[in-house]
Amino acid sequence: MELKDYAELAQRILESGTPYWDNKKNIKPLFGKEATDEVTNDEDFKKLVKNRLKAVNRVYSITSSQGIDDLVDELEDYSDNQLKEFSREFLNDPSKDPINKLIFKNKYGAYKPKGEGRRAISLVSAYLCFLTGDDFPICNNPAKKSYRVIKPKRSLLDENNFFRNIKDLNEETGIKDYGTLDNLLWSMGQTLNGSLSHIMKKEKYSALVELVESKEKDRIRGYVKENYKDLDLFTKDQKKFFEFVFDLKDKQSVGQNRRRRLRVILYNNILNDE
Repeated sequence: MELKDYAELAQRILESGTPYWDNKKNIKPLFGKEATDEVTNDEDFKKLVKNRLKAVNRVYSITSSQGIDDLVDELEDYSDNQLKEFSREFLNDPSKDPINKLIFKNKYGAYKPKGEGRRAISLVSAYLCFLTGDDFPICNNPAKKSYRVIKPKRSLLDENNFFRNIKDLNEETGIKDYGTLDNLLWSMGQTLNGSLSHIMKKEKYSALVELVESKEKDRIRGYVKENYKDLDLFTKDQKKFFEFVFDLKDKQSVGQNRRRRLRVILYNNILNDE
């Protein structure tokens, strides 16, 4: 199977009644025509933007309420159509404002102990993903963690290369759909983190917690990795996906250990030459 096949597999799993997929379906109407048709003035639009941000934030658990208020003040300056156009331009050139400014430069909210604001990279990119109809990548920790497993030899993702690398991955794998790619990266990241409550039906996840006798993510991940093949809790699709994720992660770990050993050997050789 190609990566594109696993992306479609991940989407199939998420669509089968998982909390994550249900939450996404509940958010989408806020970005639809009916919601925008009800906007008759600037105050209505501001309320809509805030409701959208709060809904997205509930799914992705990203920022504080004060951070959302600050972000509303920024986003309300742009119409939906303007942000869609700016988003397309940004994907061609990630240095372009105002998207670069909204994602990377601005800080929102006041966090203890220094009372300083923080960037809202995940929240802004998720907002733009919903606004553009899944035509914008979500930059969050699950996506970055998954990318590093898929492409371990490429440079680490940061604000300078994340969107370029995700755009390249989307094209070179033939997925060519940011929504489908995000479903893959999200599902991989949650599996690797042991955060399976997002990608399992509630009753199945509760049964898994009873088996593990813990909600601790590391314990859940370890238990699933060792036992998923024999557990009736998981469908054939889920077992196939787990096999792909855990095998890929193991290969990455082997490669990392091999490179560490080579560095030690080279270092020792240099010392001996001296």
